[in-house]
Amino acid sequence: QRQLDWLDGWMASFLGELDESRLDQDVVQGIVGRRGGLASVLKVHSLVPATLRPHFQMYDAYVLDESAPLARDVRERIAVTVSKANECPYCVAHHQAALDSNSSKFTSDGGDSKESSDDNDDNNDEHKLKLLLEFVTLVTKESYKVTQKWHDRLAAVGWSKEEVYHAILIASYFNFVNRMVNACGLELEDDFHKTCT
Repeated sequence: QRQLDWLDGWMASFLGELDESRLDQDVVQGIVGRRGGLASVLKVHSLVPATLRPHFQMYDAYVLDESAPLARDVRERIAVTVSKANECPYCVAHHQAALDSNSSKFTSDGGDSKESSDDNDDNNDEHKLKLLLEFVTLVTKESYKVTQKWHDRLAAVGWSKEEVYHAILIASYFNFVNRMVNACGLELEDDFHKTCT
């Protein structure tokens, strides 16, 4: 649990001033149509309305775009891993729910496991994913320690340069969002699952 109790009163007052009507309603409706609602992490942009569109565009490109290199469940694994490392329960809850609804072959710790007659392939997939998650944890906590050896290790288990770069983008994005969520004291919405598809 974050040690921010002394800020609770100020944060409640701060967030109580949010005025969603200040946001570009065309952008809001576009998000609601795609995501089922407007999560607090996006509502908070009403304090500086011009920042909503670029934030969602970044999220869309890194996490939602089906043409991006990494599979959606791997993206959500990265989101959960980085958010846990940053002690951001809000983002962990949102993206664990998204992972649960987007699981495919990389599902050893969440969602339904892949049915396969080849246990060796399963073990290889798990090792491959584990190494990528170790990498994004390093990017989160000590990015200056990333060297060519790390990139060589990732390549050796089958991650392409495009996939590794995509993982770096996602990890960097969630480091930004985790800090924003924690510093603003955002609390998990009662109906948060509806925006976690």
